[in-house]
Amino acid sequence: MLAAAAAAGQGLDARHEHWRKGCPGRLTVDATGVSFAELRGQPRKRPHTWHWPYHEIQQATLGRDTLRILTYEDRVLRLGADRAYSFSLAPGNSFVSLREALRRPLDTRLVVTDPPEQEPAWAAPAKLLRLTTGTHGTLELHQDAIVFRTAKPGRGRHWRLADIDNVISTDPYALTLTTFERSRLHYGGRRDFQFRLKRPIDPARVDSLWRRIRARHEAHILDHYKNPENPSLCEPF
Repeated sequence: MLAAAAAAGQGLDARHEHWRKGCPGRLTVDATGVSFAELRGQPRKRPHTWHWPYHEIQQATLGRDTLRILTYEDRVLRLGADRAYSFSLAPGNSFVSLREALRRPLDTRLVVTDPPEQEPAWAAPAKLLRLTTGTHGTLELHQDAIVFRTAKPGRGRHWRLADIDNVISTDPYALTLTTFERSRLHYGGRRDFQFRLKRPIDPARVDSLWRRIRARHEAHILDHYKNPENPSLCEPF
């Protein structure tokens, strides 16, 4: 049903947020990409209307009522920083219906900040360390995902194991996740999430989690090179 809806296109009334109060419009997600068309009583000369094919989206950050599209466009006035477009929904509405429609084409480029409700295999209160002030919440380990649940909008996360590059624990009260989320401040563009746990985690659990993450990535690499459509490492460029 979700695949059929994505192919047909899902449209939601949304608001493009910008410094001049924003503008209302229609946000559509379909098989070709993400589109926004401004809707105004009196059309202006250059309406805010865009279409981003999925290969032109560097990262999409999806919350319950917010969506941020990071593109590859350069912003000259911000020293070449990539241009981002932010959208919001009216209170009571939700972008949750777009989650699976965006997940398939974007894969690890989709960041989910509003975790779905699930029963965890292990959980502990934790503080996500940040540059100035940290964020308090609950860190949850699931069979196929890691979740950070917090009351602060935009600070929660839902990571599939495929979204995580590495996991490190230097002591029973510390856990660091290196994810594929984009960051200009970390090596290789990866983003680290450092947690101080308020309840210790068993090293054996961390080791098991690390092995599952490594096994998933190794299987993905092997599948890639076993596919006859993909060139081998030995073939010339």
